[in-house]
Amino acid sequence: MGTAAGIPDTQQTREREMEGLYWRDPYSWAMQQAEALRGRDFAAVDWKNVIEEIEDVGGRHADRLRSQYARAIEHLLKLQYREIKETEPVAGWTHSVNQARTEIEDILQRNPGLKRQRDELFHDAWGRACKDAVNAFVHQSTENITNVSLLFREQKRLTREWRRTLPQENPYTRQQVEDSDWMPKRLRPSHRPQSRQQSDPRSDWSR
Repeated sequence: MGTAAGIPDTQQTREREMEGLYWRDPYSWAMQQAEALRGRDFAAVDWKNVIEEIEDVGGRHADRLRSQYARAIEHLLKLQYREIKETEPVAGWTHSVNQARTEIEDILQRNPGLKRQRDELFHDAWGRACKDAVNAFVHQSTENITNVSLLFREQKRLTREWRRTLPQENPYTRQQVEDSDWMPKRLRPSHRPQSRQQSDPRSDWSR
């Protein structure tokens, strides 16, 4: 029997077949691997890809937790830096924060091992949350500008101003973000970035 690097030809052929199936038909690969593991047929297990898939499952739960922290932080920023307008969807932002908190609690209950990582994931969520909040504030101020060149200039200017207006670091603690009874007080920044163009007060920026 021929070998390559000490691996029998039959084993190499089986590994190539499993690798091909993994990329060509992930569902059939998964069913095949489940059957092999259930039957303790360890020679038929595609260990490399099985290990990667298991690690990916853990990574997806971590990503979900980070995403919910970012969602909560973004809408807390919107609530804290909002204007006093009846058209602003304050109730929607509050609901989004509360939904994120429920999701965070559920993820941690189902995956208690993530508690060791939640401070790091919370820290990582700040950049995305701040960026999304800036984009929402800019969109609200410029969504009715129809001149493309003017729209681009206003978006660029307002993005710079909002980045200077919002905190450079996360102003909230993880405990505050997770606390269903806590909400920030509305701030009145000395300069709240506004578009120099007339905007429709009925604009909807509830995203």
